[in-house]
Amino acid sequence: MIGYLFTQGHIVGALAFLGVMVFVGCGILSLFLSEKAAELEKTSAKRQVQIPKGSAQNGTTGKLLSEGQLEPPPSVTERTTELLFVEKKGGD
Repeated sequence: MIGYLFTQGHIVGALAFLGVMVFVGCGILSLFLSEKAAELEKTSAKRQVQIPKGSAQNGTTGKLLSEGQLEPPPSVTERTTELLFVEKKGGD
C-alpha cells in the first residue's frame, strides 16, 4: 500500500498512512503491556514472603552490637606495607 502511494507521487498520503499505522501499533502495544503489568502485579502479590508470627517479636533485630563485639576487618595493605622499600634522597 505504501509502495503504491510512493510510486504514484502521493508522498503526503503515504506518510499519513504510515503515521496512522505507527499510532495504531503503539496503542496495541500499550494495551498489551498494561495487561502484562496487571498480571505481574497479581502474581507478585502471591509470591511475597510471609513473615511468621513471633519471629520479629523477640526484639533482637533492632539492637546494635556492643562495643566489645566489634572488630575492624584487617586492611588489604596490612601485611604488604612492610615489604615496600623506601629510598632516602639527599638532604638530611
